[in-house]
Amino acid sequence: MSRHAVVVFINDGDADVSWAVGYEQGGEVLVMELTTAEQQGLEAQSRSLERAIKEKGLTGSEAMIAIPSRLCLAAVIETGDLPRRKRRGPLLYRLEEQLPWPAESVVADFVEQPNRALGVAVETDAVRPIIEAVETAGLNVQAICPTALLTAQHLVRRTDQANWDALAIAQEDKCDCITLSPSGPTAWRQTQYTQLSIEQTFRTLAFSDGMETDAIGLLCEDDDFAEVWTGNIPGAERIGGAPRPRNAASECGLDILRGAVRPWLNLRRDALSPTDRFATLSTPLNTAVISLLIFLAALPLALQWRTHAYRDLAGELRDEQRTAYTSVFDGRVPADVVEALDQKHRSANSLSGSSSDLPDEPSALITLYEALRRLPTDQRYRVLELRVDAGSLQLEGEARSHSEADQIVAALRKQQGFDMAPPRTEQLKEKGVGFTATGRLSPSANKQDSQVIKAKGLANR
Repeated sequence: MSRHAVVVFINDGDADVSWAVGYEQGGEVLVMELTTAEQQGLEAQSRSLERAIKEKGLTGSEAMIAIPSRLCLAAVIETGDLPRRKRRGPLLYRLEEQLPWPAESVVADFVEQPNRALGVAVETDAVRPIIEAVETAGLNVQAICPTALLTAQHLVRRTDQANWDALAIAQEDKCDCITLSPSGPTAWRQTQYTQLSIEQTFRTLAFSDGMETDAIGLLCEDDDFAEVWTGNIPGAERIGGAPRPRNAASECGLDILRGAVRPWLNLRRDALSPTDRFATLSTPLNTAVISLLIFLAALPLALQWRTHAYRDLAGELRDEQRTAYTSVFDGRVPADVVEALDQKHRSANSLSGSSSDLPDEPSALITLYEALRRLPTDQRYRVLELRVDAGSLQLEGEARSHSEADQIVAALRKQQGFDMAPPRTEQLKEKGVGFTATGRLSPSANKQDSQVIKAKGLANR
């Protein structure tokens, strides 16, 4: 198990009977009876439990309290007319009709079947002191389940021939009679450990539950009683090879605490729910906080070490640069070798006329050239002003009509020349139209002109 887990069995009879603890050791589920002094009671049971779990190294474990049947009241209720959503309140008040306690003083959980449900309730004031005693001993209570239902759930899950309609779980002088369906228990009642009482109880449960009990599994340690009972009741069969009730309940409870099994019902809820809902997360949260603090404390040291390592590496690279510089160039090694190499590179490019030294932005001369060679020559118009800058153009002039002004701007756009905006035009008092056009030289035209200049530069070398 990744985490320790414990099932605490509350005494099934008088207060003088000690509690028991179910736990796993070496892959085997064990049940340990607790020993107490002559002075009995919850306080003595808690001290005995604390000594036992400390001896086994189980302090701080997650725990399930397995409560005896005498603390529980179970009843079958009709649910066909209840709402499908937010059912807990209506279920509880429907169950209250069959309880000797008011709904406000109990905690209940339900195993629902079609149109009916098995409700199991405990009195809050009777169970809360038990929870406090177990937690005082050093355990973290996560679940509360009846021992009889834990045993039955284990038998249904783990026994090879788990096809019974009902189970009879006998222990000491009591017998728990439970009717079953594929989805869980449908009815439950504890009776005296006699053949007559068990027969009458199953007849009552079958009548109230509306189900036949043709196959009944019996779990008991009395061989003589089992032989007589199974011989006189049709469909009754003793469960062979099954563990003792508390061992079976321990194994099921441990599986529930591991998260491997969902319990039929859990009474650790409502008024009996944990005060601190995040108690189970306290240990991993504390571990995470401590790990974070250690990380934050170690981070500056790691960064400082990394800084020194990079500083040493940078010094080694500077020495290699200086050695390489002196092997190529004569004279004193400059303070900044990289800057000195950049200067020599720029000087070499300027002497060779490399196109990489040409400005990215087109010159005003290129812009003027592109504008003049694209202006139309087959129509009459007047250029009043032509302003050119590095890549930009503004043309003011007069044309005979609005359409001819558009044709002038269209001519500037030809062959991906200029990115021109639509011209602004106005009708002149005399004949003609005044227009103003603005635009920028397109990147493709600038690139083409730069290639021409580069070719001319190479031809003149």
